Amino acid sequence: MLAHLAGSVLSLALVALFVRGVLGQPLMSNSSVAMADLVASLRFDGQGQPVDMAHSEQFSWMYRQMGSEVTYRVLDDRGHTVLAPGLDRRALGSPATEGYFLTTLDGVAMRGRTVAVEHGGRQWFVQFAASQRLNDRLRNDVWLPLVGSGALIGGGVLLVVLSLFSSITVAKLLRPLRDASAQVARITPRELSARLDETRVPQEIRPLVHSFNHALERLERGFKLQQEFLASAAHELKTPLSLIRAQIDALPALKACAPLLRDVEGMARQVQQLLHLAEASEPQNYRFANVQPEALLHDVASYLGRLADASGVRLVLQTDPGLPPWQADRGALFTLVKNLVENAIQHAPRDSVVRVQVRAHELCVSDEGVGVAHADLPRIFDRFWRGPTRRGEGAGLGLSICQEIARAHGATLLAERGEPGLRMRLCLRPSPPGPGQSR
Repeated sequence: MLAHLAGSVLSLALVALFVRGVLGQPLMSNSSVAMADLVASLRFDGQGQPVDMAHSEQFSWMYRQMGSEVTYRVLDDRGHTVLAPGLDRRALGSPATEGYFLTTLDGVAMRGRTVAVEHGGRQWFVQFAASQRLNDRLRNDVWLPLVGSGALIGGGVLLVVLSLFSSITVAKLLRPLRDASAQVARITPRELSARLDETRVPQEIRPLVHSFNHALERLERGFKLQQEFLASAAHELKTPLSLIRAQIDALPALKACAPLLRDVEGMARQVQQLLHLAEASEPQNYRFANVQPEALLHDVASYLGRLADASGVRLVLQTDPGLPPWQADRGALFTLVKNLVENAIQHAPRDSVVRVQVRAHELCVSDEGVGVAHADLPRIFDRFWRGPTRRGEGAGLGLSICQEIARAHGATLLAERGEPGLRMRLCLRPSPPGPGQSR
């Protein structure tokens, strides 16, 4: 747009220079309109002699009112004046030479022009002259102010119109680019199936958009292959682990069997969590429906009751009355809440309380343990990261699974120091997810 405005200003400057050059020339003597009118109005008699100048009213008044300032002559080929507006028959310039001339008539500097005319086989010369002072007066008092103010006003209006037109044009041309930028900003690892509309972008950048869409296709294909490999590996590992456990159970009761069983249990748990992580990372695995938070919370408490009793931890459930249903995938949300509560139990000291609070669009799980250091809070959702105070043998994938499920629900999962302990807050959206989130 700046280049367009610069071009407009340059164009106006060139026009101003041209007008200035034109204004520097005499106005009356160079008038091709006046000369054409004179030549066209020349009348001849039957013998081919010029007898009259049938002037139009556009110019004839000048000779009557300003005889000393504007005049004309018609000369024959010998330089004799045959026609003039008055009785003065003096030639104005070189009798038989076409072109411009300077002369003095009654002490007045004149500038004129001679044009040859052919008629009846003879040549005639038409002369037109105007005084220099009339030329200067018209140029300085009429022509310059009129053209100058007109150029200034016209140039200003032109710049305003060009600026508005350029702004509208540029905005219209860049609108597809802004739309494409907004589409790119919405593409996340969970939205790799999105593609940019190639038909709505300017043709000049269409190859770039086409290449970007192909890059997204390759990225989506690689991401799917990674998830499929993770899920397949987890599935394939479950069977041999089950066989190993069955073989250990069939052995005689030996002291060496207990550590082996614990190792197998740990590996089986890690494989199961890997499978959960692969499933939680795929948006198409979610099916949203109304979920009653009180019922979900009681199911989690029943499922983890034995673990809480074995750890010497008391579960306390607090729910606001009349809670609205949540739009969520019940199985995934059960896994999320279960992992948060289980993680709190694993970090809570004996004879302490793990508190689960549910409000309209928020769930909070807090324990009374040592918590997590401020430096470790950013790492708490990293895969395979385990806190130093954990009592269990988990794989460090539970909170990563929770984070994936929360993202799929458009929710926010936060970890905060509880003073004492750790507080996990799940903030759900008040409105149900749209079609783009509930694939």
